[in-house]
Amino acid sequence: MYRVLLLCVLVACGKGSPPEVASAPALEPSPETPTEIDTAPLVAHLADLAKHDRWQGSVALFDGDRAVVTHSEGTLEPGGAAVDADTRFRIGSITKVYTATVIFQLVDEGKLSLEDPLANWFPNIPNATEITLEQMLDHHSGLFSFTDAPDYKATMTEPATQDELVARIASYDPSFEPGAEAGYSNSAFVLLGFVIEAIEDKPYGEVVQTRILDRLATTRTGYGGNITPAANEVRSLDWKGDGWEVATQTDMSVPGAAGALVSTPTEMCRFARELFAGDLVSAESLDTMQTLEDGFGHGLFRFPYGERWAWGHNGGIDGFSSMLAYLPEDDRCFALTTHGQNTQTNDIAIVALHTLYGVPWEAPTVTSILRLTVEQLEPFVGTYSSKTVPIELTIAVDGALLTAQGTGQSAFPLTPVAENEFVFEPAGVRLVFAEPGKMTLVQGGKHAFVREE
Repeated sequence: MYRVLLLCVLVACGKGSPPEVASAPALEPSPETPTEIDTAPLVAHLADLAKHDRWQGSVALFDGDRAVVTHSEGTLEPGGAAVDADTRFRIGSITKVYTATVIFQLVDEGKLSLEDPLANWFPNIPNATEITLEQMLDHHSGLFSFTDAPDYKATMTEPATQDELVARIASYDPSFEPGAEAGYSNSAFVLLGFVIEAIEDKPYGEVVQTRILDRLATTRTGYGGNITPAANEVRSLDWKGDGWEVATQTDMSVPGAAGALVSTPTEMCRFARELFAGDLVSAESLDTMQTLEDGFGHGLFRFPYGERWAWGHNGGIDGFSSMLAYLPEDDRCFALTTHGQNTQTNDIAIVALHTLYGVPWEAPTVTSILRLTVEQLEPFVGTYSSKTVPIELTIAVDGALLTAQGTGQSAFPLTPVAENEFVFEPAGVRLVFAEPGKMTLVQGGKHAFVREE
């Protein structure tokens, strides 16, 4: 459900830009997936990543309804049973595609209009009379995303009622005027879930079950709850510098229609395929879902693979991350779920799609994570500021781990790649401490920081 704030805050990228999920070099994919393709290099690469504590999770590749690859690495919990193709993962913001699908089903049935104002249901929300359902779907509502609030992590583990969440969302000032620009908002999709409940007079999870999941005959997708490894549900893991630790669980009443679903890569691909086949919404609604405004579709993201375009979404919640990419031109799908990450999953997406399309690729060298002592980490501790980046970065030691925290953001872990160089792979952040009291941030350019005395 979350997005890494550093991507925009630290490099001043365009506000509201959807995250990139997969890209590729300028290679022309094979127009036909061979009947037999060599999947061994991909499987070996995934195993190598897991062996070196870089990644744990599950991957699926489909050509039409044919499974080309379904492969999993890791355990349901430390010391537990192995993850497999039926293991349920929290999929975070991929939930939004299911939510948007239900909204468009209700539009197709005449129960809603995209021009309906939010005030029809929640008049106490700032700008509710001007915010339309369409603006909520394509992230032009201006609603501040409550998951970006400084106190979010202190509240995410506790159950929340609809009234409590609406009051919390209503308490924030708008990020911008409705329609003036784009800005990713979990608040908007939580409220869309409440609109669905008001129209259907059922809990959101039940509506998704009857309107989508029962129609697809999927059995491993649904509204999440407390993670139960005995039911083949996986716990997410955080890297703590010298090993994995079970991550904190968000109570799923909090993300709701913005990020509360669980699924498998296989079932996500089945959903995407049926959605684009026109079996869930009308052709007109599917066209609208793919209509882009400032880079955002209506519940969908679009991202490139070579000269092709894929549609889908990515997601992150707690220590989980996920990707769903469907290429309608070829009826092919890639999906990934991750519960332990010390690498950029976008890199996995690229080699997976190369495998699916028969594009040659060479497995990168995978090394074990460098482990540093607390004594080696302590010289980097402090608060750093920059003349070119409008936030401060606080560097601290947490156990055997170096962490960084931007102004108004949550701390994130740093993985050492050298004694004075650290990365946060999910956001492509690199920090280099070349001199005492000085730090260079590398992310979309180089930015000099100096430690405050």
